[in-house]
Amino acid sequence: ACEKCSRWDWALRMLADMLDAALQATTISFNAAISACEKAQQWRFASAALADLLHRGISAHAISYNALIAACGKGWRWLAALTSLTAARRSMVQPDGVTCSACVGACSAAQRWQCALQLSGSMAGRGLRPDSLTNSELLMQCEQRGLLGQ
Repeated sequence: ACEKCSRWDWALRMLADMLDAALQATTISFNAAISACEKAQQWRFASAALADLLHRGISAHAISYNALIAACGKGWRWLAALTSLTAARRSMVQPDGVTCSACVGACSAAQRWQCALQLSGSMAGRGLRPDSLTNSELLMQCEQRGLLGQ
């Protein structure tokens, strides 16, 4: 609910209240807060929430990293998005098509077209592909910059 009304601060407050009351926080609780931060383009808070989740020994899922990577993309933090992808892999979380779209989208948003192309190619080698909207945007931008065929 907090995510839909852009109340990321409420989502984080509810999570903190839950933790202060010694209630059992789950990956789902943290993912809700991370997703609310992502929708509001609050990548720093999304990153802090994921770090807290991991610090507490709670397992992160692809959804956790996907929301963080998308938040980084919305904040034009392409390098933070790629760092988060690396962290996901180190945590043995398998990237999926959403991860691929979020990472390519983060690079594209920051106008790092060659990085986006390389990432798209390397993920395709692993059987992952960005969604059609991300692919179309990437192709259009690369065509405009004469990067197709590289």
